[in-house]
Amino acid sequence: SITFLFVIYIILYSIINGKKHFKNNLFYLIFGLGVFLRTIYIIDTGISTRQHDVLSLQSNGHLKYIYILFQTNKLPYTNRWQFYHPPFWHILAALFLKFSNLFGIVGNRAFEGIQILPLIFTSIIMIIVDKINIKLKIKNRYRYLIDLMIAVHPTLLFLSGSINNDCLLLLMEVLVIYLAIIWYENDSTKNTVVLALTTGLCVMTKANGAIMAIPLLYVFFKKYQKYYRNNDTKYASKLLLFGVISLPIGLWFQIRNMILFGRNIVPIPGGNPFLGNYSFIERFLLIDLKQSLAFAYQVQDYNLPAFLLKTSLFGEYKFNNIGIMHYAMIFLAILLMIIFVICILKYLLSNNKKIEINILLITLITSLTSMLFFNIKMPYVCSMDFRYITITLLSFVVILGYMFDKLKYKKIVELICALFITSSIIFICIAL
Repeated sequence: SITFLFVIYIILYSIINGKKHFKNNLFYLIFGLGVFLRTIYIIDTGISTRQHDVLSLQSNGHLKYIYILFQTNKLPYTNRWQFYHPPFWHILAALFLKFSNLFGIVGNRAFEGIQILPLIFTSIIMIIVDKINIKLKIKNRYRYLIDLMIAVHPTLLFLSGSINNDCLLLLMEVLVIYLAIIWYENDSTKNTVVLALTTGLCVMTKANGAIMAIPLLYVFFKKYQKYYRNNDTKYASKLLLFGVISLPIGLWFQIRNMILFGRNIVPIPGGNPFLGNYSFIERFLLIDLKQSLAFAYQVQDYNLPAFLLKTSLFGEYKFNNIGIMHYAMIFLAILLMIIFVICILKYLLSNNKKIEINILLITLITSLTSMLFFNIKMPYVCSMDFRYITITLLSFVVILGYMFDKLKYKKIVELICALFITSSIIFICIAL
């Protein structure tokens, strides 16, 4: 029935837009495809499938965290295991359960319904990425190609069915980037308040949302240069307003845990091979192609680049029925990464720098650096999952779209992108 509705949607879209406006409004068709694939995914994938740290009501996982808030209207009594996370996502999910109960949806049906929230979040991400593309004046041809990559990328589909806080964190990070661009253009009191609220809630979703402070510091510094040149003294009051709003929202939970429990305990992954016995070169500098070609969570996994590559496509999961698609997607992803590096080098060597691209580059570098230190501190297999740095996907696709015109072999790059999009859709269809 969902497939039938999507076909009807395509027909109506074609009739309403006609031949004249079809290309100009193509984003709505791409958006519909993305929502369709996400809906199919969550219908097929329950809250006990392809999840991270969710488990049952008998564990201190994300599901029990949500349930405690739903039942008691209070935060958990400990900060052990997943209870150390800030509660913004869990509050939203608990409120959704209460809303579901008003309509007689209870028990397992209500828990499964929580997946509607991440589906909405990943759908909003598609809209924001397109708005950033428009801000950068990326040609429609490349803009729609980038929109398609976001619409069908497997990582975002996995997130659309995930009921931990990863999906909301990604939405908040993307929002921070977009709102920072808006604020740089117009630092009105309204825009300052909205950016501060979003930044605070980003950290209140997951502690590593604090990495967004680095690209924001860059934006604040660039804005300061403008004010300094104009001898304007209003800048300090805007930063003060931002700090007064964002810092309490972002830090109150960490302070609470320090007062109640002495410190906020980040759990050491259980049941994962310890990787501290491998050298820095083996773990971080070499790219092990043999590991790259196997599905994740293998006992022999220790190489961060290889693990990031395959978890960016397949998560920490195995798919036994996709055949050659497994290797095709990895090969295309490697080609796209090479192209991305070329795009960055071309941008750095060019004279035309843009604040938006700089923000994305700083976000990328900050995320990768954070990932490196995280894996040095937590040398375990699951610490290497791409889900911890999914925000880099935004940097990847938008910078690629912006630099497309500067690439020498545009048609070949377009073909590689098209093949990746097609293979992602086929993978999604046959893997479920």
